[in-house]
Amino acid sequence: MGRGPRLDRSAARIVRLSLAGAVLVALLAAVVAVASGAVSADQAWRKVFDSLVTLAGALVLTGGVGVVIEEANRRREARAHDREDRLALVDRLRAVHSDLLRAARLIDAHRTARTYGEQMRALVETRVELSNLSFAVRHAASLDAPARAALEVEIDTVADYVKALIAEYREQYPRVSAIQMATHEWELAHARKLANRSEPPQPREIAASTVAWSELTDRAAFPHLGTLLDGLGPADVAAAHDAGVTDPIRRAVDVLLDPDGPPRVRP
Repeated sequence: MGRGPRLDRSAARIVRLSLAGAVLVALLAAVVAVASGAVSADQAWRKVFDSLVTLAGALVLTGGVGVVIEEANRRREARAHDREDRLALVDRLRAVHSDLLRAARLIDAHRTARTYGEQMRALVETRVELSNLSFAVRHAASLDAPARAALEVEIDTVADYVKALIAEYREQYPRVSAIQMATHEWELAHARKLANRSEPPQPREIAASTVAWSELTDRAAFPHLGTLLDGLGPADVAAAHDAGVTDPIRRAVDVLLDPDGPPRVRP
């Protein structure tokens, strides 16, 4: 985007220099004409005066054109810069959504207290990013006051969702972690028992405890984790998750991609 304005300014300078060169040539021609006696000094200076008037008019004209070009370039660069800023905010919002989706998928796949703890600690960083996003929106020069207000509402909604998950983790993780540790010892004891036999164990004989996972999926103890995992299900199951994460992020993206229009709610 920066190359066009530089070329336009260079073209204006070339025009002005060309005009100045033309006047210098006219002056030299007048001097030569007077020296050779072809014209009188008064006639020569009158021609020089006419040339200077022509130059002044041309300079005013090219200067006005240059101002118009500069202003057009400035506005184009400002629009491009504003759009880049908004797209950067869109990318950060999408990253927040990805963090939550990744956490849900890994917890559901591993079904252990360990993975639950790892993903909740990762979401602590997501909570910090949401605070940084809110700050960035409040100070974004590319957004007007209504757009900032709309975005802050949506970001706060997602932040409240993540804060609830983190508060639940802080309260419940020590207990579920102890359960996981105890059941892991049981799994080791069961594995040692099978290993002491002369024949290798059959797949159906190898058991893994589901006590910790049963605790994690207890909606009375982990209601917010349950809502996060519901987000992996169909729309009717994921409604609460979507209301706290997916829908506000979509509305925020709509505001950022169409800052001059009213916020739109996708069906």
